[in-house]
Amino acid sequence: APAAAPAAAPAAAPAATPAAAPAAAPATCEATAPSASRVALVSAHTWDPCIGDIYSTLYASATLCTAPRAQLLHELGAMLGALRVTHVTATPSLWSLLRSSPRELPCLELVALGGEALPYALVSEWLSRPSGRGPLIANTYGVTEATVYQTISHLSSISHLGSPAGAAPSHVCASR
Repeated sequence: APAAAPAAAPAAAPAATPAAAPAAAPATCEATAPSASRVALVSAHTWDPCIGDIYSTLYASATLCTAPRAQLLHELGAMLGALRVTHVTATPSLWSLLRSSPRELPCLELVALGGEALPYALVSEWLSRPSGRGPLIANTYGVTEATVYQTISHLSSISHLGSPAGAAPSHVCASR
């Protein structure tokens, strides 16, 4: 189980209500409405996806779940389970620290990975689950100088970067 957060920094706090102690992860979780979502804030506060996670969580009247940085780096799976996280956005490097399997995180509905290349080996176990079981895995991409994300793809395999967000055109240019 994750270590208890210091009293001055609660482990989980609803967006506009007093802090609540994390409950043990239930054996199963039902799909949630947006306002019942529990979003893990795992991005460093200096990285712009952190702002996107905060504002989208507040907009949906969902719960923003936080933990000390050391806990994220050393006990990521335990933290996600104990806080019953339903949504998480992380870099593949951070996600590679996860030692939990999909069945150990039954509340997780969406994992969005971006900010760097996404190796297939990192998500292969998550993609090989039976259809409809476990979270959606998304590959995100964006030039942060323009906005946080411009493309997103819900993966069934590592096959493409994603589709443009909304009606915006998207072009990937690479030198050889």
